[in-house]
Amino acid sequence: MTQEVLVVSETEQLIVQETSGQSVTEQVVSQEVLSEGVQGPPGPTGPGGSITNTATAAEAVGGHRAVVNTPSGIAYADADNLAHCGRVVGITTAAAGAGSPITFQASGKITEPSWFWSPNADIWLGLNGLPTQTIPGAAVFAQRLGFALSPTEMWVELGEPVVF
Repeated sequence: MTQEVLVVSETEQLIVQETSGQSVTEQVVSQEVLSEGVQGPPGPTGPGGSITNTATAAEAVGGHRAVVNTPSGIAYADADNLAHCGRVVGITTAAAGAGSPITFQASGKITEPSWFWSPNADIWLGLNGLPTQTIPGAAVFAQRLGFALSPTEMWVELGEPVVF
């Protein structure tokens, strides 16, 4: 087995001016030898392409709802609240009571048997954190949460909001 090495060289020119008015020039070469990196141990396996986070629920929050992070914790995102525009952090993966830890997913696949999406269509933020395929009439902004993979699966892919 051949091990590769990387040699990093740096050359500097050192100029020293003496009091007699003459200068002395000296080249200084420094080298650093770096050997081949070694692969570390594998990390934990998670759902492919998914990003999940955990925080404290500011209120009782149901599962599979869009949420924002507030100063007091995670709360429902709402398309009729302009203060939530651009602040959606993900979709909850389960319910939690006020003050309890809650997990939300910022990207990746989520499955919920009670959903009945039209596959390949966009899913938007609705009212009270409900994902919807129809932007509510009361909405003051629209934010895409992702798209439907099947009637019971969505791919979370938060989009940029558009204010009406």
